[in-house]
Amino acid sequence: MPAVSTATFIQDSVINLRDLLVGADGVTDPVTSGRPANSRFVVTSYPHRDVFYPIITVKVLGPSETRRLGMRSEGFWTKVDFEVRIWAKDVKQCDDLTQQAFDALRDEQLTASTGTVALSMFGLTVTSTIEVNEDGVGGIKSKILNGFYYLTLS
Repeated sequence: MPAVSTATFIQDSVINLRDLLVGADGVTDPVTSGRPANSRFVVTSYPHRDVFYPIITVKVLGPSETRRLGMRSEGFWTKVDFEVRIWAKDVKQCDDLTQQAFDALRDEQLTASTGTVALSMFGLTVTSTIEVNEDGVGGIKSKILNGFYYLTLS
């Protein structure tokens, strides 16, 4: 995963979050062997093709605050808000995948060469977890993890 670049920090952030969730210490796809070849478990936008559940979508909602690193510094830090949404066919699977997603983001902050700090992303804060379920037995179950990272940009 590349460090976050000033010119492409929103795109870099969403790709890095996706890669953390699908990495070796990320979320385990419970249907790997049954997932169609044209389907992905973790995606960076809402799919424009057939969806095979469960699925995780990752969105960067944009920067919400930017400040200089110091009085004579050309560097900045910016707060970038994100959404990780877990979609599943039942509540237990949705809860399990939400926990795995949270653990993956929490645990990968300080890993020496691949952690978020090495990518110029630090200070993970999860601000809310929202449940959004469709009604009925066959309704899709969903949880949204909202949070932010701080990025250092130079």
